[in-house]
Amino acid sequence: MFCPKCGNDIENGSSYCKNCGARIESTPQSAYQAGVPPQYILPLKSSGIAAILSFIIPGAGVIYAGQIGKGLLYFIIGIIVSFATIMLLPFIVVFLIFWVWQIYDAYNITEEYNQILQTTGQKPW
Repeated sequence: MFCPKCGNDIENGSSYCKNCGARIESTPQSAYQAGVPPQYILPLKSSGIAAILSFIIPGAGVIYAGQIGKGLLYFIIGIIVSFATIMLLPFIVVFLIFWVWQIYDAYNITEEYNQILQTTGQKPW
């Protein structure tokens, strides 16, 4: 620690500088100096918006939650299953199961994102 008036090295916790006699005001350490990592302020994501996006476009809610690769995979699978449903009507059951699943997954991924963000202060992925 250094004296703010004369710049000489002083002991930590000293009230006065031994060299010039200036009063040293103790300043509280920041959390970062105390060894605690800084907390980042990032906005939480809405699980409802993720579910609505996935309702409209398969995989869009997962992309919104930050998992772009998984969201693109859901989008491609959605296209394939949609074409299969058009060609063969019994595939509508597979399409409905997939459609509901990816909406549910988008909701859960967004909830997990928010929980990790609130716990650590950093993006999980």
